[in-house]
Amino acid sequence: MPSALYGFDLFQCNNTTFRNNNCSDSSTGVLINNAYDLSFISNDVNDNTFDGFNLDNVFDSVFEDNTVNGNGQDGFD
Repeated sequence: MPSALYGFDLFQCNNTTFRNNNCSDSSTGVLINNAYDLSFISNDVNDNTFDGFNLDNVFDSVFEDNTVNGNGQDGFD
């Protein structure tokens, strides 16, 4: 059973950096909707029930050196 629904649930989040976070053991590690100019660097997104990253309308963003393993459906959806 997941410990949380989401590690991060971001809606209309802009110009932000997320570094060195653990978004593991949730239903979905990171859910992002309607966002731009984000940086996700060196985060652990592992062993989530469904998706590691679920992205919808995310633009001009950087995903670098993240560990995304063992997620139930997709690493990135």
